[in-house]
Amino acid sequence: MSEAPALREAEIDPIQRWSTASVPRAGRVDYFAAALSEAVYPVRVDTADPETFQAEVSFAHLGVIGVCKMAGSPHRSHRGRPELARTLNHSFNLAMTLQSPWTADHRGQLKLLPRDVVIVDSQYPINADVRDSFVAINVAVSEPWLRQWLPNPNVLAARRIPGDSLWGLALSSYLSELSPDLAAAPPVPLPVLADQVGSLLALTANGLRNAIAGYAPAVRSLHADS
Repeated sequence: MSEAPALREAEIDPIQRWSTASVPRAGRVDYFAAALSEAVYPVRVDTADPETFQAEVSFAHLGVIGVCKMAGSPHRSHRGRPELARTLNHSFNLAMTLQSPWTADHRGQLKLLPRDVVIVDSQYPINADVRDSFVAINVAVSEPWLRQWLPNPNVLAARRIPGDSLWGLALSSYLSELSPDLAAAPPVPLPVLADQVGSLLALTANGLRNAIAGYAPAVRSLHADS
Protein backbone atom coordinates (compact mmCIF):
# COMPACT_ATOMS: atom_id res chain seq x y z
CA MET A 1 0.00 0.00 0.00
CA SER A 2 2.86 2.38 0.78
CA GLU A 3 4.09 2.21 -2.86
CA ALA A 4 0.84 3.45 -4.42
CA PRO A 5 1.62 7.20 -4.28
CA ALA A 6 5.03 6.64 -5.86
CA LEU A 7 3.46 4.59 -8.63
CA ARG A 8 0.88 7.27 -9.33
CA GLU A 9 3.61 9.91 -9.53
CA ALA A 10 5.61 7.77 -11.93
CA GLU A 11 2.59 7.50 -14.23
CA ILE A 12 2.25 11.27 -14.58
CA ASP A 13 3.24 12.28 -18.12
CA PRO A 14 5.88 15.06 -17.90
CA ILE A 15 4.85 16.24 -21.37
CA GLN A 16 1.89 18.52 -21.99
CA ARG A 17 0.21 18.13 -25.37
CA TRP A 18 -2.40 20.08 -27.32
CA SER A 19 -3.93 19.27 -30.72
CA THR A 20 -6.63 20.97 -32.76
CA ALA A 21 -7.60 17.62 -34.29
CA SER A 22 -10.58 17.20 -31.95
CA VAL A 23 -11.49 20.91 -31.79
CA PRO A 24 -14.30 22.34 -33.97
CA ARG A 25 -12.91 24.42 -36.82
CA ALA A 26 -14.33 27.67 -35.50
CA GLY A 27 -12.38 27.31 -32.25
CA ARG A 28 -9.04 26.02 -33.50
CA VAL A 29 -7.21 29.34 -33.78
CA ASP A 30 -8.24 30.38 -30.26
CA TYR A 31 -7.32 26.93 -28.96
CA PHE A 32 -3.85 27.24 -30.49
CA ALA A 33 -3.43 30.70 -28.93
CA ALA A 34 -4.44 29.32 -25.53
CA ALA A 35 -1.96 26.44 -25.90
CA LEU A 36 0.89 28.81 -26.76
CA SER A 37 -0.10 31.09 -23.89
CA GLU A 38 0.20 28.19 -21.47
CA ALA A 39 3.31 26.57 -22.95
CA VAL A 40 5.35 29.67 -23.88
CA TYR A 41 3.88 33.04 -22.87
CA PRO A 42 0.62 34.96 -23.40
CA VAL A 43 0.04 35.53 -27.10
CA ARG A 44 -2.74 36.47 -29.50
CA VAL A 45 -3.12 34.62 -32.81
CA ASP A 46 -4.96 35.95 -35.85
CA THR A 47 -4.79 36.16 -39.64
CA ALA A 48 -5.28 32.41 -39.93
CA ASP A 49 -7.76 30.54 -42.12
CA PRO A 50 -10.28 29.00 -39.71
CA GLU A 51 -11.41 26.53 -42.35
CA THR A 52 -8.01 24.91 -42.83
CA PHE A 53 -6.11 25.82 -39.66
CA GLN A 54 -4.59 22.99 -37.64
CA ALA A 55 -1.80 22.80 -35.10
CA GLU A 56 -0.10 20.61 -32.51
CA VAL A 57 1.87 21.81 -29.49
CA SER A 58 3.88 19.90 -26.90
CA PHE A 59 5.84 21.21 -23.93
CA ALA A 60 8.04 19.88 -21.14
CA HIS A 61 10.59 21.13 -18.66
CA LEU A 62 14.11 19.84 -19.29
CA GLY A 63 15.53 20.78 -15.94
CA VAL A 64 15.63 24.57 -15.66
CA ILE A 65 14.67 25.22 -19.30
CA GLY A 66 11.33 24.73 -21.00
CA VAL A 67 11.08 23.20 -24.46
CA CYS A 68 8.08 23.68 -26.72
CA LYS A 69 7.66 22.07 -30.13
CA MET A 70 4.85 23.14 -32.39
CA ALA A 71 3.66 22.43 -35.90
CA GLY A 72 0.79 23.93 -37.80
CA SER A 73 -0.69 26.15 -40.46
CA PRO A 74 0.22 29.70 -41.51
CA HIS A 75 -0.75 32.43 -39.05
CA ARG A 76 0.27 35.68 -37.43
CA SER A 77 0.79 36.11 -33.71
CA HIS A 78 1.16 39.17 -31.51
CA ARG A 79 2.30 40.17 -28.06
CA GLY A 80 1.09 43.67 -27.25
CA ARG A 81 0.24 45.50 -24.06
CA PRO A 82 -2.50 43.08 -22.90
CA GLU A 83 -0.24 40.05 -23.37
CA LEU A 84 2.77 41.75 -21.78
CA ALA A 85 0.64 42.67 -18.76
CA ARG A 86 -0.30 38.99 -18.33
CA THR A 87 3.34 37.86 -18.46
CA LEU A 88 4.39 37.17 -14.88
CA ASN A 89 8.11 36.37 -15.22
CA HIS A 90 10.91 37.89 -17.28
CA SER A 91 12.15 35.22 -19.66
CA PHE A 92 14.04 34.85 -22.91
CA ASN A 93 12.83 32.49 -25.63
CA LEU A 94 15.06 30.95 -28.27
CA ALA A 95 12.81 30.59 -31.30
CA MET A 96 13.47 28.93 -34.64
CA THR A 97 11.62 27.15 -37.43
CA LEU A 98 12.96 24.01 -39.04
CA GLN A 99 11.56 24.36 -42.56
CA SER A 100 9.77 27.66 -43.19
CA PRO A 101 10.97 31.27 -43.37
CA TRP A 102 9.18 33.80 -41.18
CA THR A 103 9.36 37.43 -40.16
CA ALA A 104 9.26 39.12 -36.77
CA ASP A 105 9.01 42.69 -35.53
CA HIS A 106 10.77 42.61 -32.17
CA ARG A 107 12.81 45.69 -31.30
CA GLY A 108 13.34 45.88 -35.07
CA GLN A 109 12.40 44.05 -38.25
CA LEU A 110 13.80 40.54 -38.66
CA LYS A 111 13.65 38.25 -41.68
CA LEU A 112 14.38 34.73 -40.52
CA LEU A 113 15.28 31.71 -42.60
CA PRO A 114 14.77 28.10 -41.48
CA ARG A 115 17.17 27.32 -38.60
CA ASP A 116 17.94 30.96 -37.94
CA VAL A 117 17.56 31.65 -34.22
CA VAL A 118 16.09 34.73 -32.57
CA ILE A 119 16.08 35.30 -28.80
CA VAL A 120 12.82 36.94 -27.80
CA ASP A 121 12.77 39.14 -24.68
CA SER A 122 9.41 38.69 -22.94
CA GLN A 123 9.41 42.31 -21.80
CA TYR A 124 9.06 43.64 -25.35
CA PRO A 125 6.26 43.32 -27.92
CA ILE A 126 6.60 40.99 -30.87
CA ASN A 127 4.64 40.47 -34.07
CA ALA A 128 5.42 37.22 -35.88
CA ASP A 129 4.27 36.24 -39.36
CA VAL A 130 4.53 32.60 -40.48
CA ARG A 131 3.19 32.33 -44.01
CA ASP A 132 3.76 28.61 -44.63
CA SER A 133 3.07 25.41 -42.74
CA PHE A 134 5.73 25.14 -40.10
CA VAL A 135 7.55 23.14 -37.46
CA ALA A 136 9.13 25.27 -34.74
CA ILE A 137 11.15 24.94 -31.55
CA ASN A 138 10.92 27.40 -28.67
CA VAL A 139 13.26 27.09 -25.69
CA ALA A 140 12.40 29.25 -22.68
CA VAL A 141 15.01 30.29 -20.13
CA SER A 142 14.73 32.61 -17.14
CA GLU A 143 16.62 35.89 -17.00
CA PRO A 144 18.75 34.86 -13.95
CA TRP A 145 19.73 31.59 -15.64
CA LEU A 146 20.64 33.32 -18.92
CA ARG A 147 22.77 35.92 -17.14
CA GLN A 148 24.94 33.11 -15.75
CA TRP A 149 26.02 32.51 -19.35
CA LEU A 150 25.45 35.97 -20.85
CA PRO A 151 25.92 38.75 -18.29
CA ASN A 152 24.42 41.11 -20.87
CA PRO A 153 21.61 39.27 -22.72
CA ASN A 154 21.30 42.17 -25.18
CA VAL A 155 24.43 40.88 -26.89
CA LEU A 156 22.17 38.33 -28.58
CA ALA A 157 18.56 39.25 -27.74
CA ALA A 158 16.31 40.48 -30.57
CA ARG A 159 18.96 39.74 -33.19
CA ARG A 160 19.00 37.24 -36.02
CA ILE A 161 21.52 34.50 -35.32
CA PRO A 162 22.14 32.97 -38.75
CA GLY A 163 21.72 29.22 -38.71
CA ASP A 164 24.64 28.82 -41.11
CA SER A 165 27.13 30.96 -39.17
CA LEU A 166 29.97 29.35 -37.25
CA TRP A 167 28.41 29.07 -33.80
CA GLY A 168 24.90 29.72 -35.08
CA LEU A 169 25.10 26.38 -36.90
CA ALA A 170 26.09 24.59 -33.71
CA LEU A 171 23.37 26.36 -31.70
CA SER A 172 20.58 25.76 -34.22
CA SER A 173 21.63 22.13 -34.76
CA TYR A 174 21.43 21.49 -31.03
CA LEU A 175 18.11 23.29 -30.59
CA SER A 176 16.61 21.36 -33.50
CA GLU A 177 17.27 18.10 -31.65
CA LEU A 178 15.66 19.27 -28.41
CA SER A 179 12.16 17.95 -27.90
CA PRO A 180 9.66 17.70 -25.05
CA ASP A 181 9.85 13.94 -25.53
CA LEU A 182 13.35 14.00 -24.05
CA ALA A 183 11.75 14.68 -20.66
CA ALA A 184 10.32 11.16 -20.61
CA ALA A 185 13.64 9.41 -21.29
CA PRO A 186 16.58 11.84 -21.25
CA PRO A 187 19.81 10.42 -22.71
CA VAL A 188 21.85 12.44 -20.20
CA PRO A 189 20.89 14.22 -16.97
CA LEU A 190 18.52 17.13 -17.66
CA PRO A 191 20.92 19.75 -16.20
CA VAL A 192 23.48 18.68 -18.80
CA LEU A 193 20.99 19.33 -21.61
CA ALA A 194 20.31 22.80 -20.22
CA ASP A 195 24.00 23.61 -19.72
CA GLN A 196 24.68 22.77 -23.36
CA VAL A 197 22.22 25.50 -24.38
CA GLY A 198 23.97 27.99 -22.09
CA SER A 199 27.46 27.13 -23.29
CA LEU A 200 26.44 27.38 -26.95
CA LEU A 201 24.88 30.79 -26.31
CA ALA A 202 28.08 31.98 -24.65
CA LEU A 203 30.18 30.71 -27.56
CA THR A 204 27.80 32.30 -30.09
CA ALA A 205 28.01 35.65 -28.29
CA ASN A 206 31.81 35.45 -28.21
CA GLY A 207 31.91 34.66 -31.92
CA LEU A 208 29.64 37.61 -32.65
CA ARG A 209 31.86 39.95 -30.63
CA ASN A 210 34.94 38.77 -32.52
CA ALA A 211 33.19 39.27 -35.86
CA ILE A 212 32.03 42.78 -34.92
CA ALA A 213 35.53 43.68 -33.67
CA GLY A 214 36.78 43.35 -37.23
CA TYR A 215 34.27 45.87 -38.58
CA ALA A 216 34.85 49.58 -39.08
CA PRO A 217 34.11 51.74 -35.99
CA ALA A 218 30.84 53.07 -37.46
CA VAL A 219 29.54 49.54 -38.00
CA ARG A 220 30.72 48.40 -34.55
CA SER A 221 28.70 51.18 -32.94
CA LEU A 222 25.50 49.75 -34.43
CA HIS A 223 26.12 46.48 -32.59
CA ALA A 224 27.35 47.90 -29.29
CA ASP A 225 26.09 46.16 -26.18
CA SER A 226 23.10 47.89 -24.64
